[in-house]
Amino acid sequence: MLENWLSPLKKSDLLSKNFQSDQLGPSIGKHTTRGGMPNLEEIQIALVGLSAATADPIRSCFYTFKDHFPNVSIVDLGNLRKPGLDFSIGALAEIRATGMLPVLIGNDLPFAQALYRALRMNFASINMVIVDERVPLDPDQLENPEYYMNPIALSGDSRIFQLGLIGYQRHFLAPRIQQFIQDQHYDILRLGAATQQLSETEPIIRNADLFGINIAALRSDQMPGALRPSPSGFSVEEACQMSYYAGISDKLKGLYLLGYEPGQDQRGQSAMAMAEMLWYFVDGFHQRKGDYPASTDGLTEYIVELKRYDYQLTFWKSKFSGRWWIQVPVKVRQRDMRHRLIPCSYEDYKLATKDELPDRLINAFKRFA
Repeated sequence: MLENWLSPLKKSDLLSKNFQSDQLGPSIGKHTTRGGMPNLEEIQIALVGLSAATADPIRSCFYTFKDHFPNVSIVDLGNLRKPGLDFSIGALAEIRATGMLPVLIGNDLPFAQALYRALRMNFASINMVIVDERVPLDPDQLENPEYYMNPIALSGDSRIFQLGLIGYQRHFLAPRIQQFIQDQHYDILRLGAATQQLSETEPIIRNADLFGINIAALRSDQMPGALRPSPSGFSVEEACQMSYYAGISDKLKGLYLLGYEPGQDQRGQSAMAMAEMLWYFVDGFHQRKGDYPASTDGLTEYIVELKRYDYQLTFWKSKFSGRWWIQVPVKVRQRDMRHRLIPCSYEDYKLATKDELPDRLINAFKRFA
């Protein structure tokens, strides 16, 4: 039972009866001391806090935002009863078993591992995309908790099929790590390239089963409550747009917004910004088109001849959303079949018609080869 894993909400402002009828507060189901666990039938999104101290400020803002989502059912399950990583894996796995999409909010970035391990109980291979100012991955730092992706991507039993890294800053990236991630054929998009054309982050995010944002990837003037604030980074608006991209993806199975330090957030600015990211994620979820291509039904086929390679590529475009995919031109193992259509953009298609391919798609083909 989920009650064994999660502590109920206690703050009076979260349980207030004074919410306006058009705010999210009244429509969100809540796990409370008095009311217990709400009915979880047909719930789509479940909020989980790492602790009351690091999650309640975000909730307090989120609840006051206007409710534009009559067809999205959200529950706030409260906070983890215990802080341990192993304990949180059990809690998140049980949430996933109900069919709900867990959203983890709070501080410690290593808890991204818990969400990954909860998902891997259901999938033989997982695509994960993170927004971070650094690359939290280093094969020479396996015991350093700062590199929270090491146990996910570098362990012997890793089920990461593809890892996307968005927003890294080169002055934080050692050349040997840059070479390492290139050798792994990861999707990488540095901060400058991402902000120059934010829409190019969408195909990367659309491919994710698990998406997460380290809020230190945002500029410190807009995100002072980050555990490790940095003067350069994304704006709140850009982070909200990427959260929307995650929400609208039918493939996504889990989300985290982590790295929040309330002691540094004197005016509550960062809690408000994280609540905005959460709101735009739900906005995307509300507008899902149901066109994730489990098959090519509902997709229009476009064949492109690559004269330089003497090869033929097949692109697919959704009739419902206008989004594009490219079909992997090699044989795909059964366990990886659900990854065989790679999200791409119209710009990728136009490049192919000019006998060119972006590095991102070339790397994707190499992963399958």
